[in-house]
Amino acid sequence: MKFLIWFVYLAIASILNSLLLSLVDTSASLQGVMLFSFFITVAVYGAAIFFAKTTCNWYAKKKNKCTPMQFVPSTRITQVPTSQEIVEVYRQPKNRVALSHPTGTILVLISCLICLLSIGFSAWSWWSAKSEYRTMAEEAQKSYESRIPAIRSAAYDDGYAAGIEDGRSSDASIQRRLANLRDSAELEFYRSNAVFVTVSGEKYHCYGCHHLTGHRYFIYNIELAKEMGYEPCSDCWGG
Repeated sequence: MKFLIWFVYLAIASILNSLLLSLVDTSASLQGVMLFSFFITVAVYGAAIFFAKTTCNWYAKKKNKCTPMQFVPSTRITQVPTSQEIVEVYRQPKNRVALSHPTGTILVLISCLICLLSIGFSAWSWWSAKSEYRTMAEEAQKSYESRIPAIRSAAYDDGYAAGIEDGRSSDASIQRRLANLRDSAELEFYRSNAVFVTVSGEKYHCYGCHHLTGHRYFIYNIELAKEMGYEPCSDCWGG
């Protein structure tokens, strides 16, 4: 019965220890994880051993209480022992029943073996998880580094294309401004230097003068019109 009690408590301790060790953060340092795992293992198995011993002691006391006392019938006592015989009986050493199997030693050895196996399994599980974590981290880093040139190239191409498009738009805008400036300059030149003279008239006019409506006219340089004897129109040149 004691063996069964020890087996149940140690089995429960093994399951609980495995569940607690699975919660260990594998990203922490090696020393921290080992200390935490050792503390959990010692605490769990220490509690299991304590409760197993307590249960065994309780079971032994209960068994002794339940054992009925055997009374020797008075009819079987044929002779009252003398005082000398009583003294001799008490002088004899008590017969100790030697255990055929060192049950306590075996249980302790089994407990130690289970603890060592649990610690070894926990360390192996942690090391496997740590190796897997490092492998995944290295693969993620390599994947990121391998994608950096492609990302930079794509960004450069997009920026280059956008720059070309902006340059074309800017150039078109500049060309339109230059054309407008040329048109404005040309109009200003003709407005300041060109005059209109009707075929039968004696005065020169600006563009848009009402005297030009319905008449044929010549276009002269203002200096040439003055040399030819034409005078400015009082309506369009009067100001």
